[in-house]
Amino acid sequence: AQMRPIKYDFGYKDGDPDRQKEFGGTFRDMNLFVDDDSKAYVFYASEHNATMYVVRLNDEFTGPETPLVQNKTWARILVGRMREAPSPFKFKDRYYLITSGCTGWTPNPADYAVADNILGPWESKGNPCVGPEANTTFRMQSTFVLPVPGKPGCHIFMADRWSRRRLHDSRYVWQPFILKPNGTFTTEWHDEWNLSVFEKPGVAAATSSARIYVDFDFDWRFSKGDSPTAVMPEFDDSGWRKVNLPHDWSIEGPFSADYASGTGYVPGGVGWYRKHFRLDPAHKGKVVAIEFD
Repeated sequence: AQMRPIKYDFGYKDGDPDRQKEFGGTFRDMNLFVDDDSKAYVFYASEHNATMYVVRLNDEFTGPETPLVQNKTWARILVGRMREAPSPFKFKDRYYLITSGCTGWTPNPADYAVADNILGPWESKGNPCVGPEANTTFRMQSTFVLPVPGKPGCHIFMADRWSRRRLHDSRYVWQPFILKPNGTFTTEWHDEWNLSVFEKPGVAAATSSARIYVDFDFDWRFSKGDSPTAVMPEFDDSGWRKVNLPHDWSIEGPFSADYASGTGYVPGGVGWYRKHFRLDPAHKGKVVAIEFD
């Protein structure tokens, strides 16, 4: 038998088999939105996360609608904003898009934008989260917004809480919010809630829990060697190395050029980690839980 190479013809442009140049160069965090007219749109972070794209799909939802016309069938939005984790939804002919910043596994402030046309222009309205840990989106990242059936203006903000060291154990977190008559919204943290929070506007904001959480993984100081006074709150650790957890260090002791073994390190190493937990004035009188991930 004679072996011959097989050439696949996908109908794509020469030199760009994945059609990436056509749609931003990269296809990262995505979400799908189906409009009232049954037209579907895919939102995705592109241009190495610098810009969000919106592309209308064909009727089979298997590819982009053709012919491709920028700002008619697809658009670049939030240009240069470095946003990911798009979560689009619609209410009263207005489009909303919750997104996250790009900080790896580290949580960051959410942002929401609004538009009268799904292809833009989009206007940023800022972080919808309020209260303690709003600047980390309550240690979450947006993934979906679910309208509550039979409750116009009532929604559930669905988010991922990533566990960097145990990704398989990452969790979903759901929080309620209600759109105000002017089209804006905020959401606060709730330890527990049920659908009764949607009975009256404003009720959801009044039922936030008295318990708050402080992230354990970030802004630590580390030093090799023994520092018995490091346990004291007033100890000056400004010269110590800044680290985030998890963090590895060698078990050898501090370096000594005179150490007889020639390795230069004293055996039986000791190291100290220090972290200051600074609480917001809003935490006063509340139970504070330090969560070990």
